[in-house]
Amino acid sequence: MLTLRIGFVLATCFLMGLGYTPSSAQAQGTAPAPSTTQTVDGWQFYVTPYLWVAGVNLSINPARSHLPTADVSVDFSQLISHLDGVPFMGAAEAWNGRFGMMFDLISMPLGSGFSTPHSLFNGGDMSLRMTTGTALGMFRAIDAPNQYLDIGGGVRPWGLSTDVALKAGIEPRRQASGWLSWADPLIAARYHVGLGGPFSLTVYGDLGGFSVGSKFTWQVLGTVDYAVTEWCMLSVGYRSLNVDYRGSQGALADLAMNGPFLAGRFRF
Repeated sequence: MLTLRIGFVLATCFLMGLGYTPSSAQAQGTAPAPSTTQTVDGWQFYVTPYLWVAGVNLSINPARSHLPTADVSVDFSQLISHLDGVPFMGAAEAWNGRFGMMFDLISMPLGSGFSTPHSLFNGGDMSLRMTTGTALGMFRAIDAPNQYLDIGGGVRPWGLSTDVALKAGIEPRRQASGWLSWADPLIAARYHVGLGGPFSLTVYGDLGGFSVGSKFTWQVLGTVDYAVTEWCMLSVGYRSLNVDYRGSQGALADLAMNGPFLAGRFRF
């Protein structure tokens, strides 16, 4: 499974970090891996597989479904048991001097029961596949030996595919499928600062929507980073992604995803 492969890569990088000590580095004539680096000329590429164990709170009603809004709540500790397939999570960057491009993709299939707000139906079951990506153009506004600040903007497309089955109550059992899609303009910033030795701190945030796609969307991510080698960095932290969408013909999606985050960043 893809998730197991990502976990194997991160674990390998982590074990490399456990094997690192200042004394062994000095014996080999090498210095500790730097936590930050200044901008260099020429292309630099980064790939970041990650595991985000996110709790999901969702209210959704596809357009023309003629069904009540489905409310789903899955705590991050219950996420794995609610997966309805193999998720994909990964990010990539390409930089040339002070200019860069950042990409992120999440595809997560979930299955869960939900409650209904009245007695017409006795709750229901829902299968959901959420796919969202982020594409940003970035500029390195601050480029110092121990810190940098990236600012920029871009777009985040969304796709939510649902299959909803309502259990019989006063009304007989009903079932419907639906699809919601839109794209949100974004502004974004990322700040990275060294904490000493191989340790550093990264904070990222974006916001957008502005009623162009959704009413509003925002995201924050904070990580503590450890440079295992010059080409491999481990990160652990917390991520929150939120969107409030109101479309035509009664379509809505109110989504909040929050939970711990583990990543390995590889430079090529």
